[in-house]
Amino acid sequence: MLPGHRRIFRNLKERIRELRDHHRARADETIAALQSGASTGYEVASLLTWNVVDSEGWESFPTLQKFFAMGEAIAHLKYLEGKGLVRGEMTADRLVYSLVTGASPRR
Repeated sequence: MLPGHRRIFRNLKERIRELRDHHRARADETIAALQSGASTGYEVASLLTWNVVDSEGWESFPTLQKFFAMGEAIAHLKYLEGKGLVRGEMTADRLVYSLVTGASPRR
């Protein structure tokens, strides 16, 4: 297989399993990030685990990397919103996400 980025791989079924597992884990991590209350996509992204070379955490991320991380976090928030687990709400000046009370994971 010739992916759009990263290395060439041969076992498509294994790669699909890896991606599913990654997205399940990321969805769980996103839900955990919202346990302490409503947060913006940027705030959620800052709480997630990232594998960035030469970085010691969110504060030392390059600005462009934070932009990409926030985009991924928002994608997971929108996915969870579609599943009825997360609610996005526009406040006076920002979009915040919160857990839906009583919702249980149905991924």
